[in-house]
Amino acid sequence: MKYSIILYGISLEGEKFYYKYKDILDIQYCIDRKEQALFHGYSVFKLTEKIEDLNKHLIIVTATMSVYEEIKKELTSIGLREFENFIPCTAFGKKLAIVYGNCHMSTLALYLQQNYYFNSEYFIRFYYIGEWETPSEKELKKCDLLITQDIREKNEFNMPSYMSLVSDIKKEALVVIVPNLYGCNLFFPQCNNVDLTLNVRQHFEKEAISTDNYNDVQKQRIRVSVNSIGKRDACIDSLYLKGFSQESIVDKILNQSLYTDEEIKDNFNKQIEKLKEREEECSFKISDFIIDNYQNMQLFYEPYHPTEQIIIEKARRILQIIDVPYDEGVMLPRNLDAMEMPIYGCVKKALNMKVVQKLMRRNCATTLGNSPITIKEYVSDYIKWNWE
Repeated sequence: MKYSIILYGISLEGEKFYYKYKDILDIQYCIDRKEQALFHGYSVFKLTEKIEDLNKHLIIVTATMSVYEEIKKELTSIGLREFENFIPCTAFGKKLAIVYGNCHMSTLALYLQQNYYFNSEYFIRFYYIGEWETPSEKELKKCDLLITQDIREKNEFNMPSYMSLVSDIKKEALVVIVPNLYGCNLFFPQCNNVDLTLNVRQHFEKEAISTDNYNDVQKQRIRVSVNSIGKRDACIDSLYLKGFSQESIVDKILNQSLYTDEEIKDNFNKQIEKLKEREEECSFKISDFIIDNYQNMQLFYEPYHPTEQIIIEKARRILQIIDVPYDEGVMLPRNLDAMEMPIYGCVKKALNMKVVQKLMRRNCATTLGNSPITIKEYVSDYIKWNWE
């Protein structure tokens, strides 16, 4: 079978694509911005020379993904549709997998993308609800695999629910519903009943950060970073306002019973039961993995971000569902720990946890010094950012 295509891009990526697939390609002509008459015997035109003819054949865009995004804007501006009229070269011959959800799903998509067997079969397109990205109805109709968090109808981003996406997808597509662990607060009682926006407001005043000239996505990124530097901690707030020194606060966090064993265990059990109830709507469960491993493995950086160990386990379970082999060579770096908070000593004691946090926030964009921090530095920076 020969694929009738238009080849967009005749630089290195185009050359590589040509030699990989030349035996099955029926190239009509090539498009490129530079002046060149022929590419392996095929005529090369400027985009403007072929606008009326472009919808007659599938356009394969051979470029790195950053350049592809520029070309995508160019092609959509003249009425062409991605996955209908054009695709990136990395999607050629592959099924389309749409991954939808929050930043947890971004890391999951990265992990799947690095899996040789998954990447050989699927091209991934990730949509991040935190920046109001959503797949179009056309993309959902083209989609072969939808991996989505169980996003509810009423969510803080006012984004489409997982049910609305499932209703638009083609009937033969595979659908995997993933448990959302955002807000699963098993180990951080200091985060209960706090105003998470309190510290944000004080950094957006007349003499502080101005976001007037930013678009909505850029404003959201700044707000998240500002909020993350001093993620609210009711216990530190209370101790500071009572006049305790920073050294004393650190000692209490590490060594004293700021919360009772009963409070800690009750919170853990309630959160697990809440997660189990939510999992009933999902394609697989993750609560069993948490219960089996939380004492010997750090599974959460704070209530809103699980560690990569949970993401990897979710990916393994997804691979089992869609019958794709597990790739043991995939490595996943820490990239969800930007808001990491200390697990209090009393929590570790009550739950018999052996987690050690010598340094926090190694992915360190959200610290005052743009570097990893100790618990002592965490308390000092927290007080400076929120109270001084």
